[in-house]
Amino acid sequence: MKKVLIAIFTGVLSFMLLAGCSGSKDNSDLADKLESVKENTPAIDDSKDEEKPDKDESDEEKRDEEESKDNETDYEKIYTPVFDEVLEVLKNGLDYDKEYVYISDGLMERVMYPGEEDLLDDVGYILEDISGDGIPELVIGYNDSFDEDEIERSYVLGVFTLSDDEPYTVFSGWARNRYWPLPDGHFYNSGSGGASDTEFGENHLSKDGTEVIWDDFYFSQEDASGQIVFFHNTSGIWDRSESEKMDISERKFWRIMDEYEERCILFSWTPMRNCDSSGDSSLKGTDNVDFPARDLTNNMSSREMDKLQAELNSIGYYGFLRSYYVDPRDIEWNEVFYVGAGFDDYNGSLSEKINKLISEYEKKDRN
Repeated sequence: MKKVLIAIFTGVLSFMLLAGCSGSKDNSDLADKLESVKENTPAIDDSKDEEKPDKDESDEEKRDEEESKDNETDYEKIYTPVFDEVLEVLKNGLDYDKEYVYISDGLMERVMYPGEEDLLDDVGYILEDISGDGIPELVIGYNDSFDEDEIERSYVLGVFTLSDDEPYTVFSGWARNRYWPLPDGHFYNSGSGGASDTEFGENHLSKDGTEVIWDDFYFSQEDASGQIVFFHNTSGIWDRSESEKMDISERKFWRIMDEYEERCILFSWTPMRNCDSSGDSSLKGTDNVDFPARDLTNNMSSREMDKLQAELNSIGYYGFLRSYYVDPRDIEWNEVFYVGAGFDDYNGSLSEKINKLISEYEKKDRN
């Protein structure tokens, strides 16, 4: 069409030139002819020459998005063994005959001392790529402040990654070896081995997420003269022979520790209850089951446990029910002391009283 139009205008132009040279036609006649040519020339549709989008292109994009979603790894499913163990102890307490794979000492402490909190709501998790290798780590923990004036902290009970497509424990925290999150995927760690032995520092995960790399590690120890001395290294090892002795005051040492705590951040945990597909939110176990005797305290509320503890104290037993190594069903009776005395219970009178009391609670639990 463009070629036809060009040919028409070329012919008209030639005609104009010839007419102008000969002078046989006037300008008004020429104008009329040009106008007639324009009116009879079909309009040019330039849109036909534009490239139209491929009709299937949007469909292909949708298919690619769907395939991408299908290929996404379900990491929560891969971490199922960890979730299953954690949910088990949060709901039913600890099984002292069982060897757990993923339950940290810190989580054991949290279960043994639940307080008034509902552990399925209190303990939570995050799934986030902390190491930066594209594989999300699973972090178990909770937020708490142990004093009204104390700042709320995120206590990390365990960090897991994947090794050979299996959950792998990177590190775990407990009361005397606490981990709190810092910005940029780092962690603050503090612990104590006694009045003069304190450690704290900062670390992060290796690129594959399987190792802890220390950025700074500080610790104190008592020297031969009884003075407290301070050390620093980047190995995370509590060994003065591999550390630099710091010429600082005790006040400065504690100030460094305070500065770390001021940098700590809070995690927004997803409650473990969200992972419970059974729909059973009870922490007292399953009803109408003949529990083994040693599982009794695992299936008691905090208030019931406190009452039993008080009754045991009243007859002379001062062990801690919530500590697995002094459960009254597991103790050796020659280690039980009379009230206010340090004599062993050789005659078994205290043992009988405790067994009788425990039996009464077992009957209540089964009913």
